[in-house]
Amino acid sequence: MDKYTIKQASELLGIPKATLRYYDQLGIVSPKRAENSYRCYTKKDILDLKNAEAMKCSNFSLMEIRQVMDLKQEQNMDNLPTLLQIIGEKREWLQKQIALFHGITEFLDLIVKTMSEKSSPDDMAKINVLLERTFGMKGCDKYEESS
Repeated sequence: MDKYTIKQASELLGIPKATLRYYDQLGIVSPKRAENSYRCYTKKDILDLKNAEAMKCSNFSLMEIRQVMDLKQEQNMDNLPTLLQIIGEKREWLQKQIALFHGITEFLDLIVKTMSEKSSPDDMAKINVLLERTFGMKGCDKYEESS
């Protein structure tokens, strides 16, 4: 199929129609209108929506998604450094989150092991060391930090 109604696009992508309308309103993905004024999504629009959803899952804000989409739409090689910077910064943030979640997983594994074995008080000290290494003095602020 080359053209999709908003209902078909919504069902195909698993994105609520209200979200598709909002993306259109923000200029993230603005499909052409048919003669009856209904939105008419093309294969390119569907691909752009998939890209937008991937960026959303990667913690891009809606304004960042729009900026990336606008830069891509222009197809100007002068935009490449800006695109690479935006994507690189988000990748760096995601790498920090991965490291944080890895540390939290280790921490939780150690707690489960210690509690199930009912080991020595020294094991509780190990938990405290891992807690300090994982969170430092910032606590969950590390997680809330975005770009």
